[in-house]
Amino acid sequence: MNKTGMMLTLAAAATALGNPPLYELQFLGQGFAGARMNARGHVAGWVVPSQGPTRAHVSFGGGPAVALPMPGGFVSSAAYDINDRGDAVGVVSMVSHPTMGSTTPVVWRRVEGGYQVQVLQPLQGDTVSYAVAINNLGDIVGGSGGIFGNSRGVLWTDAGPVHLTQLGGAAGDVNDERVALGGLLLLDLDTMSSQAIDPPDRMMASGAQLNIHSNLVGTVTAYSSTCASFPARYLHGIGWEIMGGCSNYASGNSINDLNDVTSYYGSTYAAWVHLEGLGDFGIAGLVAPGQGAWYFQSSAQINNRRQIVIAGFDNSSTRRGAVLLSPMSMCDADYTGDGFVNGDDYDAFALDFDEGWPGADTNHDGFVNGDDYDAFAEAFDAGC
Repeated sequence: MNKTGMMLTLAAAATALGNPPLYELQFLGQGFAGARMNARGHVAGWVVPSQGPTRAHVSFGGGPAVALPMPGGFVSSAAYDINDRGDAVGVVSMVSHPTMGSTTPVVWRRVEGGYQVQVLQPLQGDTVSYAVAINNLGDIVGGSGGIFGNSRGVLWTDAGPVHLTQLGGAAGDVNDERVALGGLLLLDLDTMSSQAIDPPDRMMASGAQLNIHSNLVGTVTAYSSTCASFPARYLHGIGWEIMGGCSNYASGNSINDLNDVTSYYGSTYAAWVHLEGLGDFGIAGLVAPGQGAWYFQSSAQINNRRQIVIAGFDNSSTRRGAVLLSPMSMCDADYTGDGFVNGDDYDAFALDFDEGWPGADTNHDGFVNGDDYDAFAEAFDAGC
């Protein structure tokens, strides 16, 4: 048995070790639910309107969410992940909301000026199939099964769906090293060799997301009627670490390549973020003053720029939906979100600008034009 898998420690401390950044808040649209976010702050999700079916949407770096195209014959859709290129994956359905019936996996591929939707095939005979993650290499993973569950792990390739029998269940994530996560199993898609992550001693655990190092965030469950769940992360060479207090409804939700993690406590409606080297912070307390009276009552996602996307409610207005929180010290010239400002950023922006890609709308006025180019050039010249 893997000894590191049996370790259970308390990470850092629940108090601050350093000063966290203050965050600027951008409202992404009424009713928009953000599922996951890429390195550039682009968010994939969906909108449940007051009337009409659920529809997949994407927000580009703080701009209002825009609807993704629907394939013919389907009624509703939802987007679950987006890679740095802008390709998104999710599901479509023939009923008003994808969770209410059979689902079909889809990928929205970036094309000049927008998106083109492609329907993916489920495993043969399955009626409920869903694509939940896409990496920057274009690997798409998810699950396929029936209305009574029993989902099987799937990798979608150009030749069709591949049953990932080694996972024993649905895949939940895939990183740029081509490692897929299913429960507590890591599967190398190049070699199809797997590694099981042992849960902590006398406890259960589940993985929610992994980073480029194949470290993961998830939830550890103890045998207790009053304090059953702990948000936790698993770091290779260290083992399991508890990332905060317990609750009957606690969960670990997101991890970036810095090993920052987000967590949520359902019993107290509290969303937290662990910023590696700084400490643990309530997300609501990181928002700079004067941006509304926001309450955050959901799980959150965090990227390598330490941007956070989370569902919120502004008590001073009627705004309810996903918000993008960006550190006020974040460098706008880092267009690729890799932590550096260099020619790669200029080349990436220039390509997006030439294609009229919505992600190049740096001033969020709904257009890609010379004003955006001037704004980015000014930021790039200023450096960081």
